[in-house]
Amino acid sequence: MVIKSCGPCGGPTNGLVIQVLFESVFYTIENINGSLVVGTPLKRLPLPVQAVGLKIVPVAQSLEIEFETVGLKIIWDQQQRIDVHASESLWGKLVGLCGYQDVNPDSHLWTSTRTVAKSCQDFADSWKLPGKSCTDRPLDVLDTCQDKEQHTKAVERCKQLLLNLPLKPCLEQFNQETLLQVCLKEYCGAKDDNQKTRGTCDFLTTLVDDCKFNGKEPVKDWRNLSLCPISCSGDQIYQNCGPQSPATCESEEVSVKGKCFDGCFCPRRKLLYKDQCIDRKMCPCQLRGREFQPGEKYQKECNTCTCLAGKWQCTDKKCGKRCTAFGDPHYRTFDGRQYDFQGRCFYYLLMTSSLSIEGENVRCLADRENIKGSSCTRTLLIRFNLRDGSPIIIKLAQKMQSFVNGQLVTQLPVHLGNGEVTLRLASSRLITVTFEDGLAVSWNGESTVHIDAPFSYRDTTGGLCGTFNDNTKDDFLTPDGDYEHTAIAFANKWRTKEMCGDITVPDKPNSCLNDPEKRKLAEKLCSWFKADIFKPCHWAIDPESNYDNCLTDICALTDKNDVHKTLCELIAVYANDCARNGYQTGWRREIKECMDKCPEPQEYDECGDSCALSCADLQERDKCKRECADGCRCPSGQYLNEEQECVPQKACSCFYEGFYFKPGYKEVRAGQRVQQLCTCVKGLWDCHDADDQDVTKFPPQGNLRKQCAKRPFAKFISCAPNEPKTCKNMHNFSPDTSACRPGCVCTDGYVYDVTKEECVPPEKCSCHHAGRSFNDGDTFNEACNVCVCQGAYGNVHEMIAKPRAVFGATLTLVPLTAEITTSWVLVTTSFLKERTIRAAVSRLPYKMCCAGQMVSLAPNPWRLL
Repeated sequence: MVIKSCGPCGGPTNGLVIQVLFESVFYTIENINGSLVVGTPLKRLPLPVQAVGLKIVPVAQSLEIEFETVGLKIIWDQQQRIDVHASESLWGKLVGLCGYQDVNPDSHLWTSTRTVAKSCQDFADSWKLPGKSCTDRPLDVLDTCQDKEQHTKAVERCKQLLLNLPLKPCLEQFNQETLLQVCLKEYCGAKDDNQKTRGTCDFLTTLVDDCKFNGKEPVKDWRNLSLCPISCSGDQIYQNCGPQSPATCESEEVSVKGKCFDGCFCPRRKLLYKDQCIDRKMCPCQLRGREFQPGEKYQKECNTCTCLAGKWQCTDKKCGKRCTAFGDPHYRTFDGRQYDFQGRCFYYLLMTSSLSIEGENVRCLADRENIKGSSCTRTLLIRFNLRDGSPIIIKLAQKMQSFVNGQLVTQLPVHLGNGEVTLRLASSRLITVTFEDGLAVSWNGESTVHIDAPFSYRDTTGGLCGTFNDNTKDDFLTPDGDYEHTAIAFANKWRTKEMCGDITVPDKPNSCLNDPEKRKLAEKLCSWFKADIFKPCHWAIDPESNYDNCLTDICALTDKNDVHKTLCELIAVYANDCARNGYQTGWRREIKECMDKCPEPQEYDECGDSCALSCADLQERDKCKRECADGCRCPSGQYLNEEQECVPQKACSCFYEGFYFKPGYKEVRAGQRVQQLCTCVKGLWDCHDADDQDVTKFPPQGNLRKQCAKRPFAKFISCAPNEPKTCKNMHNFSPDTSACRPGCVCTDGYVYDVTKEECVPPEKCSCHHAGRSFNDGDTFNEACNVCVCQGAYGNVHEMIAKPRAVFGATLTLVPLTAEITTSWVLVTTSFLKERTIRAAVSRLPYKMCCAGQMVSLAPNPWRLL
């Protein structure tokens, strides 16, 4: 135990600081502005402190430090006085300023070198800690008062104290001359009257405590207004018989039956806090060395804790857990265990009885030339069945691409089943897959995946994410039901493909041990984790493990061009954890290499609403669990529409059964009891009971959607043009959607054939004459001519014709004797009418002058020139 009693550079004493080394733990105890502070190098400890073999508790005006397994007790008055009580078991074992515990008075002045000091000053100086710069006192100022008048006052003061009748039974056991000399030295050594009064009264109090220790209980009310009165601060009042430990904001009152203690105490129903008496409701709360005022809150997983009357009151929700894989890769299980694994194969991140999530680990792109370099997660596979038994495989790939059963997803969100699973963009940097039971998978399109499992998944999980049961010791559970002790052996057993092979020894990425310059660069870059920008978050999330992961990944890189990309992805994981705990740092604006460049008018948001990026998200917003989503998004109050443009909410379309409907669109649908008229308003469906007029005016479109699905090469759209694209108008088609309604249109590459009432390729358009339809190549007789329906490209070497355009194809009248070869078709404008045109066509396009007009020959038989 070390007592620090000197001020800076030998200045005036500033009170004592007690330093204790016990069971390899270093404790510091001090009084800071009237408040006792106990701590270790790692954290601050609330009073009372109870450790193995050690107890630190306030007792009246003092602090007791008891080493229960040693038999030693220290009592500190929180100012200048310390009492050390040693049990018989320590006989002959203690050294220091308290002397050597034996019956030999000469040994009391043993120095640290086991010699007897010539003076008390030499004795005390010998026990100073080496290397400490406290100034030695040049002379003994406690000898006598240098002034006769001061000496007279000292004698009067000391006799007043020592001849105190109430204390006579206590003091008569001591040598009176010795008491007087010590009292005079206390008085004469003080610098002012306050110190003289306090010093002599502390001396007398020490004698009273010695009497108590020896079993001679003095009179309780020996103090009075003229004899060592105690002046209390902070609304406290003096009591000659109070509890052992007063009630404080941190602890309840402690009383010992049959014993009482004098000192300053708070009035009834008041609690002591930093030397002040306050109401209980004003007490602050302590957490990990930080003080919270009444009413302040902090987030504890999914629960909110509020400081009320010095106690934490927390909600009692059943919380889910998060598993994360990131970097080269680093894994953090649901229960918080962290490990690294460099395997290259498909591995089960999560496996339950109803679904699996697989991660594909490959050699990192930055290490493509390093066969034994680090691994990165590059794709995810999510396998499950819908309620109707349909198997689904969702693949999340690089650059935010997603696939459902092998089909590329071109428009998000996508709803699978009856709202059972939803794929959506949470931000420009994050795609999420959410299940109706609360499971959510987040993927950043690079190598970071978060799996958030609700409480219902507790005790049901396996895979690299471990067991969800708040026990890190069983996280390395294998599919065989046994437990592995190393990450390599554990992860190898969760491989999905046998052909990959096991990793047998750790693949250690390129380190910086033999590259001082690279190590220096890594330390500089990774120092961002400990920078002031993240300082508010350090209280909630220790940055050390993230810093170590950063050093590992940066040192493993072989391509310097990937340094900042790797750094930013690692910082993004830590920043997301901070944001989830309520600490937004604005780190991308501070770290220029990680700054997001958003397309106009989008802007960067560190903690955007993951449930409201687009207009289509608005309808599911109440069902979606909001998470912080880092990335680009529209300005506040705007959302991405189906054209990926930012629009105000009032301009948002509504989403229904895979289709978008413009604002103001109305439709009657089946309700729970009666039919509902639903109107698209601000991206949301506003539905109420429909009347007969509504049913007639806005009929249900469900049947139309089914009809469209049955027609070949047709599709349903929510805003069909007034006239469809047909064989006749396809060359100059301009869709009119000014008053659009849902309807069927032909798919891309097809047009509507009115005569056949079906969608056909343009070259299959039919001819129409006298109420009949003709396919390409069909003929009929017209007077002395043969009419041929030519809907294909041809080449006419010699012909005389009166061309007529019929529904986009060309009917050409030719003499019976003319030789017809399927070739180019002569197309003319209507102004030619009965004019005969002769043209030898060898190639197209071809232009000629007829009657002062320009005509063209073209291979497109549906264009009328």
